[in-house]
Amino acid sequence: MAQEIELKFIVEKDSADALRQHLNTLSGEHHEPVQLLNIYYETPDNWLRNHDMGLRIRGANGRYEMTMKIAGRVVGGLHQRPEYNIDISKPDLELDRFPAEVGPEGTLPATLSAEAQP
Repeated sequence: MAQEIELKFIVEKDSADALRQHLNTLSGEHHEPVQLLNIYYETPDNWLRNHDMGLRIRGANGRYEMTMKIAGRVVGGLHQRPEYNIDISKPDLELDRFPAEVGPEGTLPATLSAEAQP
């Protein structure tokens, strides 16, 4: 399990351009653009959202990863939540590969694979 950490800031609208220009002056590694595939899933009854969970498949350059994000916490602008990442060979759900602890009651519903849709 990994811990996702995001730090979010509020920027006044009239400062956004100046901030963008400043960030572009900072040195950093250059990375070639990569085409990402992102598929987000939910059930018709919003089971994932109702359990503060997110399910995604992300792919790039022929590699795919299935991710389940579960409830975390927010303090100020700091967002933290556990996430489980599983390498997969193609962009198809393989929910049985997640550990049992990913589910809110220690398991995922047996019907989730059939009900989760992009």
